[in-house]
Amino acid sequence: MAHYDSKPSVYEANGDGSFTYRWNIREVQSASSTETDEAQEQKNHWECDEVVVWATVTREKLIAAVLAVLWNSDYESKLVNDYNAAKFGRLDSSYIKKYEDFIKQRKSTKRQVESDYRTIFNIPRTLQDAINEKLAEIEDYDTSDSVNSFLVNGIPCWIDKEMRAVYGNSVASAKKLGEESLDIDLNGMIITLPVDSADMILASIQRYADKAAIITSKHKQAVSSLLTIEEADDYDHTDDYPEKVTLNI
Repeated sequence: MAHYDSKPSVYEANGDGSFTYRWNIREVQSASSTETDEAQEQKNHWECDEVVVWATVTREKLIAAVLAVLWNSDYESKLVNDYNAAKFGRLDSSYIKKYEDFIKQRKSTKRQVESDYRTIFNIPRTLQDAINEKLAEIEDYDTSDSVNSFLVNGIPCWIDKEMRAVYGNSVASAKKLGEESLDIDLNGMIITLPVDSADMILASIQRYADKAAIITSKHKQAVSSLLTIEEADDYDHTDDYPEKVTLNI
């Protein structure tokens, strides 16, 4: 993280064949509450993330440099290993979310760099750019809590498709063995349910997920067929999703 007394530029030449690119530029307020407004403003400073790249600067080169600054080569490998361990129950579900959040943050960072690159080099935004941006918004929304959640006693929860398959096998096994109940982990809450109730809940969640996936596919298809940048920008990618499953246990 870099610090400046005044707002820095997004991109500037360093005079030696290299260039500095800055993103997440933000003004940081003084923590003092006793200073006058003018004195406090003078104490404020600017923070940002930045990277130095050497000519010739391309979009791909700039993105790669930014990603290398944010995450070293071993970081994703560890996240993947922890993610897989969590899938097999060796780590808790927070490691699944940590990897999923990383994927979303990396995609968001790439989109920001691509947008800044067009601005820096005065590259016109094309229809395909607008479509790609809207498709990315659809994917982000599809994997967010806005879609991937249901309510248990008013509390948002989710069971992803891999765990739905695991619990489906557990329900089938419990039925064969004549067991009356089983435990389900809902975001760290262990809930004991009758086998038939667990079966019905899993079926409800699966059908909700099926319907939501169809809506997401329809949105992607519709956006890919748009003819103007304005249509892409104005497209409502949050429309038509099914009503969330609500459970009271």
